[in-house]
Amino acid sequence: MEEKEMLKIYDLNLEYIDDIERNEAHQKELLHEVVHCWIVDVRDDEPWIYLQQRSFLKNEFAGLYDISVAGHVSSGEEPELSVLREIEEEIGLKAELKDLKYLGYAIEHLKCKGYYDNELCRIFIYKTNKELDFKTNQEVEKIVKVPFSEYKDWFLKEKSDICGIDIESGSKITISSKDICRHSEEAISILITHIATHKNSN
Repeated sequence: MEEKEMLKIYDLNLEYIDDIERNEAHQKELLHEVVHCWIVDVRDDEPWIYLQQRSFLKNEFAGLYDISVAGHVSSGEEPELSVLREIEEEIGLKAELKDLKYLGYAIEHLKCKGYYDNELCRIFIYKTNKELDFKTNQEVEKIVKVPFSEYKDWFLKEKSDICGIDIESGSKITISSKDICRHSEEAISILITHIATHKNSN
C-alpha cells in the first residue's frame, strides 16, 4: 500500500495546526508549506533564470514552464532540507545549504480547473557562477534559461512572451504567456526585487 504524503497545516497567523494528507489539504484549501527555489546564473552581466518545463504527464499544469524547483514540505521536515531534497529529485543537483539564500515567504491562493492551492511559499535563490549538470527525472520535460530582463518585462506585463534557450539543445525558444505556470505577484516580486538590487553580487 502506497504511503500517503502528509503535510503541515497552518492558520492565518502562520501557526502550526496539524498534519493532514496532501489531497485533503488541497481539497479543503488548507494553508500548507511549500518551497520555491530559483536557480540563477550570474556569470554574465545579465543574470539568467533557469525554468523547468513540467512533465506532460503531470496532473496539474502539465507542460507549463515553472520555477526552477518547487515542492511540498512534508510533515517532520524543515524547509531547508525540503528544498535540498527537491533540487536533487527534480533536476539532479546536489546542492548544500551554503549555496542557497532564503529570500522570504509569500502566500499563494490559486484556483485552476478544480485544483486549489493555498500555500505558504518559502522562497530561496541559488546563484551559480558555473555550468550546472542538470539531470531531470520523469517530473521534468526540460530545463531552459531566460535572461532576467526578459522575465522581468514579462512579469511587468511589458511583453507577452519570453525568449530563452533550451540548455540541452542550445536552441532558442519563445515561451508564450499561456505556457507559463501562474504564481502570485507577491512571490515573483520577491525574486525580481532581489535580483534587481543584487545584480552585481554573487
